[in-house]
Amino acid sequence: MKDISPQAESTTSVVRLTFQFAYKDKIEASEEWYAATDKLKQEPSIGFVTKGQSIDDELDIVLFISWDYAAKPSACFLSGNIDHIFSSVSDFLAKRPRLICNVCHDDRGQCVNTFTTSRSGFETMKEIMVVRGPVKAMEPILKKIDEDAKHYMHALDIGMDCYDIHISDQAFWGMSLYRVSNENGNKELSSQEHADYASFALFSKWFSPSRRAEFLDPNIPDRAIPPVFQEFYGSNWWQQKVMKPIEDMGATISSWTYHKGQIARDRKLVISKFKNWLEFRYMDDVSLAQFERQLAEKEPL
Repeated sequence: MKDISPQAESTTSVVRLTFQFAYKDKIEASEEWYAATDKLKQEPSIGFVTKGQSIDDELDIVLFISWDYAAKPSACFLSGNIDHIFSSVSDFLAKRPRLICNVCHDDRGQCVNTFTTSRSGFETMKEIMVVRGPVKAMEPILKKIDEDAKHYMHALDIGMDCYDIHISDQAFWGMSLYRVSNENGNKELSSQEHADYASFALFSKWFSPSRRAEFLDPNIPDRAIPPVFQEFYGSNWWQQKVMKPIEDMGATISSWTYHKGQIARDRKLVISKFKNWLEFRYMDDVSLAQFERQLAEKEPL
């Protein structure tokens, strides 16, 4: 798992920036911030960047740096040596910039909606769960969790189609499984541990923080699941089908939630990229027009 999969159609690097309270106004609104994003845009094969803000702390920022189609991350993102890119904002940070992981998936093309939170017209919440453990035991279990999540979403569809359950009743909006590549250039792990252990990332989407808390409470029934499926996807589905299998195999879990995912890149380059997606039918012209209107409301980055 040290290298990017040669079959991967898209790769994204996830970087976490924690700002000091006194420098809150520097986020997305300072010459130092623009200098950092300008450096970031100079990295070879960069596709686009989206910014997330922690649901619990607006000073806790995450950047999703997506690389063009099947391109590998640039050398500094493969090694984890990214301090120089964010040197202009280093005095404002509470800790060094952290490369959480590089993730890759096999979907065709790039999908900005995977890493933003506004696809449905309102800001949902995302959760990143990085799971590390023995690869031979963990990979099939995580694939089973991913499959169970798809079955759960199918049950929700049946609820909306046949049982008059509204989409706003959903708390959990789906999950994506990714492979984490290169272990952030961690040289401390032995070659044997590298060979036997691997990390994966589960990206979950939630309606809101309060609805997520409700969904995770085993004492509260899931209002979005029709009665016929309550036996299989009841109030403890998350605990039994997601958390328990991971915990039983002794894997380590790092979980992080965020919302307000937004584009953080030069406007003209972003529109040009989206027009390419339009050409290849990755989005329609209505979506592109809406996106351009949203960009017009923002100050140039």
